[in-house]
Amino acid sequence: MAKLFFARGEKQAKKLAYQYQKGELNRIRRGIYVDVENEDEVAKTLESKWYEIARYIFVEPIAIARTAVELKPAGGRLYLVSSRVTARRTVDVGHLRFLPPVCHRPRVQSNSPKDSCRASIRCRRSRPSRPSLCMVSTTSRRRTPITPV
Repeated sequence: MAKLFFARGEKQAKKLAYQYQKGELNRIRRGIYVDVENEDEVAKTLESKWYEIARYIFVEPIAIARTAVELKPAGGRLYLVSSRVTARRTVDVGHLRFLPPVCHRPRVQSNSPKDSCRASIRCRRSRPSRPSLCMVSTTSRRRTPITPV
């Protein structure tokens, strides 16, 4: 099986870009490389290591809906939620599509700048799970992302 490489720092990004220019690595997306060129091998690797890619792209992603039940891409689609995402976006990596998270950072409302300690946290309510996920993300001190076993 092919091995995935992630550019996690500037030095490592330059090293991987150099290896890509030499033809040793195949670039899947910005910062994500694989060591084979065969498209079938790349597809198998993406299917089996989708959670590593999700952790690289999103901050503390949590699988939801069909992805959480099956723990694999459903028709090339992955459903994730991340409490630190401020904008909805669809990310394509190879043949996989990471669909937009459904929870946004909670908004803090205050009457005056000095009154920040009395600010109330409010979440938008479009789905029942959103307020509870927002509250969990703002109240928990230790954050442990859920990863498949």
